[in-house]
Amino acid sequence: MSQSVQTPVGHSLLGALEYTREHVPIASWPLLCLALAALAGGCAETPEVLVERSDTITSETGTTVSISLSLAESPRGVVTIEALSLDTSEGVVSSPVRFDASNWATPQVITVTGVADGLDDGDVFYSVRLLASNSRGPDEEPIEVALYSFLSLDVDELARFAGLGDLPGGLTASYVTDMTPSGEVVVGDSEGPSGRQGVRWQGGRLTALANELSHARGVSPDGRYIAGGIGTSEFSGGFWHGTGPFVSVYEPSYEPLAPAMYWMVHGVAALDDGQIIGNCVQQGGGNPGFDCRFIPPDTLTIVANMTFVYGADSEGNRVGTRLPSRYEVSSAGRQAYFNERALPYPEGTCVRPNICHTEARGLTTGGSVIVGSGRLPPVPPETSSDDDGLLATAFVYTESGGMLRLPDLPGGDSESGAHAVTEDGRVIGGFGNDDQGARATLWIDGVPVPLEELLIDLGGSLPDGWRLLDVEDFSADGRVLIGNGLNPEGNPEGYRVDFPSPLIELAAPAALAAR
Repeated sequence: MSQSVQTPVGHSLLGALEYTREHVPIASWPLLCLALAALAGGCAETPEVLVERSDTITSETGTTVSISLSLAESPRGVVTIEALSLDTSEGVVSSPVRFDASNWATPQVITVTGVADGLDDGDVFYSVRLLASNSRGPDEEPIEVALYSFLSLDVDELARFAGLGDLPGGLTASYVTDMTPSGEVVVGDSEGPSGRQGVRWQGGRLTALANELSHARGVSPDGRYIAGGIGTSEFSGGFWHGTGPFVSVYEPSYEPLAPAMYWMVHGVAALDDGQIIGNCVQQGGGNPGFDCRFIPPDTLTIVANMTFVYGADSEGNRVGTRLPSRYEVSSAGRQAYFNERALPYPEGTCVRPNICHTEARGLTTGGSVIVGSGRLPPVPPETSSDDDGLLATAFVYTESGGMLRLPDLPGGDSESGAHAVTEDGRVIGGFGNDDQGARATLWIDGVPVPLEELLIDLGGSLPDGWRLLDVEDFSADGRVLIGNGLNPEGNPEGYRVDFPSPLIELAAPAALAAR
């Protein structure tokens, strides 16, 4: 949530102040300042301070919240902004930041870090005050920019679950799709008055990205760009930048195949430099069959034909599935790919490729570990010519190990899918099936564990009536995950879980116990 706090700057007296400095002896400034203050409320030199806080929760295990600061205009003198914790037993702050004419518009960060107090005192609220002062007015009292309240989670609280809600005025439903590596921004869809709309969750607030039919599929690592689509009949791919309006990517010319024209139908991922990765369709064509990339300000490039991209990392590496033909997205015979390279099926399976298909959905940065799902027979097919009877199976792929099936939860229909993987490659998130049906599942060093059970094992809690259906993404440090479920009313709702430490450190013992 972004907050701008106006400090008293005396703009209406700017000419008088400049005249004072040029024509009045310095010794006389305090008296003149008092006179001006009586007329207009002050002589402060500090411009408007722009403040953005990433979250409101720290923990006794050392989790942090960042407070981003910048100025609305160039200051006179050096502006120093410091933070004061009003309870250093619960949270401490980093060093002050300073702004002058050379860096006033460049955001600087003060961090608030939770600390262990050694007490079993539960969750505790504490406050942090931001104060600004200017070197041109050393005798002035510092100006209070903001007073923030934070919640410090007690060390015994090892997992915190939160439903993300939905937009008012429509159907009660929301879905998450992607998250920044920091976990600060989550994007997805919610049902609002205009139907399904792209949304952003940040700082505990849910905001619609457009007041019309739309969806959000990916967010850039810095949170500035959101890839998705907008439209009334078919989603037209494009992006949101900051809080600005949606920008559609329509029909740029593509020289190698000129005079054919293309447009992006699905925006899937966004990069910090504004590049949007998605899927394109040829003018007059059918289903999207081109992995494409929008490069600002106006270039659309077809990266690969007969492909469908599902995800990308912060460096622009892509994963998805190759199509058996340009216009057949849903038929058998698809094969997972990384960038332009198809990933081989597991050895001994799919001796007749048209019976199988695989889709890559998630990857570590650089693609050393890739996860997804596929319809893979347990033994080489004998007579079947299609994929009837083959249920989706989660897989993990590495260069050294090839494509390996991930085991499903015991019982159920043995249908599973993998959507995301932590940067260390040791925790994979997606869904599995057991005798309770589809369940959000984590594979921890290859061992499947239902997320609901893990939450309880780690000292967390799940509100009565919730059912977690899948895991969609992890933060880079493995402390946050997001996914989709059914809330106590039985309606679809996105959720997030915050851990005080990287998930592998907390969950590995539970996985070992499940072996």
